[in-house]
Amino acid sequence: MAKSMNYRSIMLSVIVSVFIGIIGFSFAYFTVSVTGSGGGSSATASSADLSSVTLSPVKIDGLNNPIYPGIKNWLGVSVKASKNTASASGTYTVSYKFTATVTTSATFATAVKYTLYKTTSSIATPVTCPAVSATTGASPHFTRICTLDSTLSKATVVKSGSIATTATTSGNIDVTDTVVANGTTTNYYYLVIEYPNADSDQSADMGKTITGNIGNVTATNLAIS
Repeated sequence: MAKSMNYRSIMLSVIVSVFIGIIGFSFAYFTVSVTGSGGGSSATASSADLSSVTLSPVKIDGLNNPIYPGIKNWLGVSVKASKNTASASGTYTVSYKFTATVTTSATFATAVKYTLYKTTSSIATPVTCPAVSATTGASPHFTRICTLDSTLSKATVVKSGSIATTATTSGNIDVTDTVVANGTTTNYYYLVIEYPNADSDQSADMGKTITGNIGNVTATNLAIS
């Protein structure tokens, strides 16, 4: 039996109009805030002066589609660093941190899943979503089964989890990492948020929203070797 969202006793054409135009439900917003460029870090370097490098985090715009069972939306950030004096000798390695969160506007009847991936190269289309699929009849079903890019599906998972049906937040997904400050090496992070397609009526989640956030990418330490 195909997994589905079940809306009962309403004509298909009416449901589509109401879902998309009025009540639908959607990820409220995705945001990325970045700090720590140059000497902007609030942390103290233990082995070298952070003012000698520039940390360059950049927001990656993702998907923010209305929620249907099977939807996967995402947002991302890239992080690289460079020496402020290109001729400076040695390998400069910058440590940095950031926090990601997933928050729902209310408890969901279906647990929301999330996964934070890391890659060392950019992925043009991390998630592909087909058109919304609908069945007709007295109890129409709506799904939008999205798939991950094959490269992303094999990438390093920094953290994954779900928001329990009794909770409204993932808690902080705290990330610490390093990047060589050569102006080229770049780390990419993709936060994928999924509303699963359950084998039951999921109408109870209509009107709710999910917010994804990656914030405060901040340099914490510089090591020179």
